[in-house]
Amino acid sequence: MLRKTTLTFLGCLLLSVQAHSQKIDSLKNELLHQSGEERFSILYDIVFEYLGKEDFPEALKYIEEAQQVAGRYDDSLHIVKAGRVKGMILQKLDRTADAINELQKVIFISQRHKFEADHEAILNGLAVAYTFQAKYDKALQYHFDCLTMREKRGNHEDICITLNNIGMVYYKLKNSEKALEYYKRTLEESNQINVKQGFDYKDRLLINIGLCNNALEDFESAVKFIQEGMKLCAPECSDQTIMQGEFGLGVSLLSLDKPKEAEGHFLNSYHFAKNQNDKRFQLENLIYLAKIKMTASLYEPARKLLEKAEIVGAETHYNELLINVYMQFSKLYIETKDYKNGAAYQGKYISLKDSIHSHELTKNLMKIHAEFEERENKARIAAQEQILRLKEEAIHRQRWLNLLTGALAVLFIALALILARVNKDKQKTNHLLEQKVKERTQSLEATLAALQRSHSELEEFIVKTSRDIQSPMVTMRGLSNIMLADSDDPQTTRENVKQLERIITSLAELQYRLTELNDENHSKKRL
Repeated sequence: MLRKTTLTFLGCLLLSVQAHSQKIDSLKNELLHQSGEERFSILYDIVFEYLGKEDFPEALKYIEEAQQVAGRYDDSLHIVKAGRVKGMILQKLDRTADAINELQKVIFISQRHKFEADHEAILNGLAVAYTFQAKYDKALQYHFDCLTMREKRGNHEDICITLNNIGMVYYKLKNSEKALEYYKRTLEESNQINVKQGFDYKDRLLINIGLCNNALEDFESAVKFIQEGMKLCAPECSDQTIMQGEFGLGVSLLSLDKPKEAEGHFLNSYHFAKNQNDKRFQLENLIYLAKIKMTASLYEPARKLLEKAEIVGAETHYNELLINVYMQFSKLYIETKDYKNGAAYQGKYISLKDSIHSHELTKNLMKIHAEFEERENKARIAAQEQILRLKEEAIHRQRWLNLLTGALAVLFIALALILARVNKDKQKTNHLLEQKVKERTQSLEATLAALQRSHSELEEFIVKTSRDIQSPMVTMRGLSNIMLADSDDPQTTRENVKQLERIITSLAELQYRLTELNDENHSKKRL
């Protein structure tokens, strides 16, 4: 699995290096045509391309040039960014003291100008650097400050990184219970991260939990967590993960009295540490490999391993690991009866240990931890008070809501009653109106019937009268004709006949008017 993972990694690394090289050439060409403050952004991009290639010396060269540009134009943000990245690069080059010095130069500028993202990264960088120097009080102080900022921002992945780093400090302080507490907090926090986003360091977190279990002498659990961590990223685990996992398994198996298997894991871890130029894990593995040789009474191979470890340690500031190197040297020389060298290394061991684990350090650690606990308690109390206030506000709002709901219910009931009453009155009014309409309709029907009867009677009267007039008129006309024929006095008779004709004419006109009236009544009746 290790060989397959290494080949896959090398293939990806080759493609990545080619891509970075092309981008670097393009940026360098662009840099030739730029002058003034604009050069900073291009130099900054070149630095990150070299970081992608893990070419830290070249990255350092270009960040220093970018730093000069930022200083020349007195650009605070660029000064902070350049100092922060330079500190990170120096840390990669195992120049921890220089890294701390560089980060200390810009931390107050970032704080004064409230460059929060950069300030947060500087705090984290200083904390990690002081951890490597075994200055755990300062490391914890910066880690706690960084954690406070990250918790306010709420980025779960960054919070996970800081919690994990705090766990590492406590692990180095041999306070494995506290370290495990922070590692478990990290694991809980990682569950808040979006599934698609993921947490890139979960495999190493599980390995760290395994290392804590080693320190707590729960070796079976240690193996379980370490193997789970390595399985999580398989078959594409990073060299860093394999290096840590192999080291952790070596510690577990050695403690389970399996030195041969443990030695194989330590050698694998050392191989990856050499390839990555990770001097910390080179030291860790060399110390344990020396222990295995000493247990087997192979003192000369053990001495060579410790000499190699001392050389590596002298190039770094990993004081905690140098303490272990001196302690193993002291044991080796005492067991081989070289008391002079044994005493010399025991003196180095005591001197360095006292400088690291001093009374002042213990006091500072207690103070820093107490201050952080107090700050967390205050924050917790404030959060609880806020929750109580919110609950009281919610109860107050609920009370008013209940009152409003009750008032609305009363209004709705009153409205319903009013509507019911109005509806009842409306029904009663409608009933009365219907009754009146019915009575009025009956009255109109009776009137209509009476009118119809009157029309009929009038029609009959007109017809009868017309007939009654017609007959006398005919008789009178006949008589007038006879009178004219038989009269002895024509003149008188003629006068009488004329008068009679006038009467007949009047009767004819009366008959005509009666006929017209009858026709008119018929027309209205049809309408």
